[in-house]
Amino acid sequence: MAAWGWRIPFLLALPLALTGLYLRFKVEETPAFQAALAKEQASSLQKAPVAELLARHKKPLLFLIAIVGVEAVASYVAKTYLPTYLVSTIGLGTTPALLSTSATLLFAAALVPFYATLSDRIGRKPLLLWGTVALVVVSIPAFILISSGSLVGAIVGQIIAIIPGTAISVSVVVMQAELFPTRVRYSGAALGYNTAYALFGGTAPFVAAALISAFGTKLMPGYYLVAFGLLGLLVIARLPETFRRDMLDVDQPWAADKANKADEADATVTTRS
Repeated sequence: MAAWGWRIPFLLALPLALTGLYLRFKVEETPAFQAALAKEQASSLQKAPVAELLARHKKPLLFLIAIVGVEAVASYVAKTYLPTYLVSTIGLGTTPALLSTSATLLFAAALVPFYATLSDRIGRKPLLLWGTVALVVVSIPAFILISSGSLVGAIVGQIIAIIPGTAISVSVVVMQAELFPTRVRYSGAALGYNTAYALFGGTAPFVAAALISAFGTKLMPGYYLVAFGLLGLLVIARLPETFRRDMLDVDQPWAADKANKADEADATVTTRS
């Protein structure tokens, strides 16, 4: 790895980069963006989207940062930090530690189509809510298994943690687009997602290691996930449901959500009358 193995990922990235460039130049804009272009000048549509985002759409931006923060911490702790944790804190060998994480990532990849289908059936918010509650419940038991010192315990513990973590990831990926109107959708998703990952995801391994050092217990990363999950639930409870939202709709999703609830209430009153 030190002599030449580190070059392999970079070489693999080359055809991926070429594929990305091809898609970027050949794929058409989304129907929502094309519809927006039909209504106004492209120069007007693309003028200072970040300024408009911060001026008129701070609420969905803060919502996104909050829910992505939960996903980022869960992702970085369960995937990025775990190999280091297993080797330096638990004393597992490097090969078993990487094998455990690789098995976990393959399992998470297999879960994505299932959660995507489930999200399209029951909605984004229920899946996000269930995933976060489950993360709070299983984090400490998962780290008890992970810290057992055995390969089987590490794999089972990581898989237990990754099951709700993947549900959160799938929900967040869709909601980051559905929370914003077309004019600021790309800017809102990019700024919210990357801000959360920079603040909470990138720092998660350092925080987890610092907590272990400060409190002297190997289970502190699990408590860290529990704490972040509980904070996330406070925000998720107030999230609008973006399920089946018309992406051509310029209204903010919670405004549409309130309108739908009002229509349902009127229909109920009419039926009773």
